[in-house]
Amino acid sequence: MMNKKRQKIIIVANITFLLIILIIQINWIFTAARQQEDIFNRNVEMALAKTMEEIKGNMDICSHLNNDVNKSVGCLNNVIMIKGDNKEVIDSILQINLEYYNVTIDYSYEIVNSPIRACGKESHCYSKCLSKTSNESGVQLKINFPGKTEFILSQISFLFVISILLIILVSISFIFTLKNYSRVEKLSMNTRNFIDNMVHEFKTPITNVKLANSMIRKSCADENDKIVQLTKVVQEENERLEMQVERVLLMSTFDNNQQQNIQKEDIHDILQKTMESFKLQISENKGTIGFDLNANDFNIRCNRESLSRAFSNIIDNAVKYSKGNPEINILTYNKKNSLFIEFSDKGCGIKKEHLPNIFDKYFRVPTGNIHNVKGFGLGLAYVKNVIKSCGGNITVASKFGEGTVFTIEFPIE
Repeated sequence: MMNKKRQKIIIVANITFLLIILIIQINWIFTAARQQEDIFNRNVEMALAKTMEEIKGNMDICSHLNNDVNKSVGCLNNVIMIKGDNKEVIDSILQINLEYYNVTIDYSYEIVNSPIRACGKESHCYSKCLSKTSNESGVQLKINFPGKTEFILSQISFLFVISILLIILVSISFIFTLKNYSRVEKLSMNTRNFIDNMVHEFKTPITNVKLANSMIRKSCADENDKIVQLTKVVQEENERLEMQVERVLLMSTFDNNQQQNIQKEDIHDILQKTMESFKLQISENKGTIGFDLNANDFNIRCNRESLSRAFSNIIDNAVKYSKGNPEINILTYNKKNSLFIEFSDKGCGIKKEHLPNIFDKYFRVPTGNIHNVKGFGLGLAYVKNVIKSCGGNITVASKFGEGTVFTIEFPIE
């Protein structure tokens, strides 16, 4: 499963993308409204221009309009009163032209002899100069659309509703996914903890059976061949069971969130306690293990249990791949602002062509005639994963037939 840092990044990224989509959608709605307003304005302007052309071409209307204008000069309210047939003709021409350009909302108009007279809300009011049809300068036809805003919104209402619904659906989907992910993550964590606890409970009796069987086999080696054969079967089956338990352990923890339970730990203490579990195994193989704990600053932030298991995998490999009696040395030292740990052995070594793949998941170095070495190719991949989760780095150097050195570097805070 993803670690908490990656989870937070993904959640923040998704929220950011959702907000960006929301902003783009809102901006698109306002842009669509502005475009509809531009279309409306253009249609009104064309309708007024056509109305002026038709009035100009009608000499009777122009003559009567000039008379009405002259009679209205000096009016206090600057409104020119148009009565009778002239008003009906102008009403008809204006209505026909507005409908022709798809302007079908209610309106009111007036003819004024002052360009500064307001006829309503500025954005809802349009005017056209009548100077070409009237002898009086400054006379204008002003038209007002009180329902302009509602009309424009009605033009984009379907797209507006669809956009809002999509935003709501995406938001609900994101919240549902986030809740479901949290529930699955919690269930996975509980399952993983159960597997870890179960596997650790198995490992202790398996180790005890292995040691007891080895002691029985040695004590009865010269007395009863049947007992020797039976202890050999027990040993083989115990090794198979141990492998399966180890496989379950590695598989369950390989993608585990290693950044949990991170705290400052004493690396020297972890190394020494890890080696305690190998003393009997190394003693049985008549091997040696040396400690050169030279580091002065050896406290780092890590998951103690995971790091101990990673060290165990490295030491276990050194024992398994030894040519005879295992010779292992562990060295620690400080350099610049880092803690270095070296695990060196004098085992069979690794060929140069296999070194680039040594930390790959499921990769196993061909063992040639070393037939007792079994595994799944997860150990070193797990080691690298743990070291990386603690902010460290691991490298390997090896000479085939001479031995291998694993070097781990941890930054010192």
